[in-house]
Amino acid sequence: MGQGKNMHTSMIGALVGLPSLPVACACMQEFDHFLTASCVSQAVAVGTTFVAVATSKRMLRLFSTSSIQLRVVMLQGPVLCIHGMLDQLAVLCHSPTSPGADGSQDVHFQWLNVDSKAMIASGPVCLSPAAKLEWLQLTDHGLLAMMDSAGIVSLYSPGGTAGHWTPVLDINSLEKDKKMHKRDWFWPVAITKEDIIGVLVKEEKRYPDAQMPVMSKFPLSMPLLAGCSTEEEAFVRNTLFTDHQATLVADEDDEAAVDAARVQLERTLLQQMNVACTQKKLARALDLAKMFSSEKGVIAATTLANRHKLSNLAERIDLYRQTRFREEEEEEEIEYEEVEEVSYRQPAANKRRREEVEEVEEEQDSGQQDDDEDDHSGSPSAKSTADTPPVYILLARTEYETLERFDVCQHCNVVSIKIFQKF
Repeated sequence: MGQGKNMHTSMIGALVGLPSLPVACACMQEFDHFLTASCVSQAVAVGTTFVAVATSKRMLRLFSTSSIQLRVVMLQGPVLCIHGMLDQLAVLCHSPTSPGADGSQDVHFQWLNVDSKAMIASGPVCLSPAAKLEWLQLTDHGLLAMMDSAGIVSLYSPGGTAGHWTPVLDINSLEKDKKMHKRDWFWPVAITKEDIIGVLVKEEKRYPDAQMPVMSKFPLSMPLLAGCSTEEEAFVRNTLFTDHQATLVADEDDEAAVDAARVQLERTLLQQMNVACTQKKLARALDLAKMFSSEKGVIAATTLANRHKLSNLAERIDLYRQTRFREEEEEEEIEYEEVEEVSYRQPAANKRRREEVEEVEEEQDSGQQDDDEDDHSGSPSAKSTADTPPVYILLARTEYETLERFDVCQHCNVVSIKIFQKF
């Protein structure tokens, strides 16, 4: 769990200001590293393969779980908090000018992959006006979550939302819905696609102090304007998770999971479109139809419009389908042609290929001439070209993963080139 610099866990609180740094690792081993007298540790985070320590000298020190010193990185400002999960580390720092004239904190984050030494994302942390950071966590879904003192819970996706912080819950709305007492405060622990899990505490305490606190769960609800339906809010929120999930696809199982999530999103769209057609809100229904990600979804929208006897709407949706997906097919064909063209722009490789083709043609031409002479002479030893097995020349892959094969026709000795694009 991550938190503000003045709100550490018991482990971090015990380490602040100590020149010695004992750390208990996953293998139940301990190691000590001693900082200089003028340097103190201010934040600690642990992952599966590393231990990170941020110091008062604006240094981020990374260790392996067996005490090997991996790296030392300078931070851009005073550290606010750090949080580790698996092989990833999130670091939040104040800017030199924080806080601003209006009391707002100017905080920036860095999201690192410690094992691969890669920067996943970086940028400003979007807090409410005059608010402070209360809580930070890397979620199981690969998102960066945080909550500020104004009660706004936000998620950051490096790919799905183009690097924006998206609010998914206003804690104050729980009080309005009478899910939380007026004098209570909510301390988050984890976030799923549907819910937020945490501990209800008294507002004057703000943080849980019991060793085994009682967990509470509340559904996520994006702070959309009044009047939106439950389906509309669910679609906007689930799109965030689905788009991020699509950026993490690694195998066929992941693709199937993304496809199933998109099908569920399209069902939500169909429910909204059905309401719009019932209320004769044709412009809204057309906009909803354009939000489908697949052609099957757009076809289903056309069918729904016809069932409501809205023929004009159905025609416009079908026209949109034809235009949109025809353009996508043309773009795919253009990309394929470009790959095919570029693959032949490798001079050395093309020269060798032409030489191999010419050799094959010469051999086939000479063989054909011999067969023709044998046929004219009526020699019984002449062989039919139809009995000759086909000749295949398999060339090396190009940088575009294109397999090229030359098929030699045994009837006419014509060399044909076939290109197989591996997607």
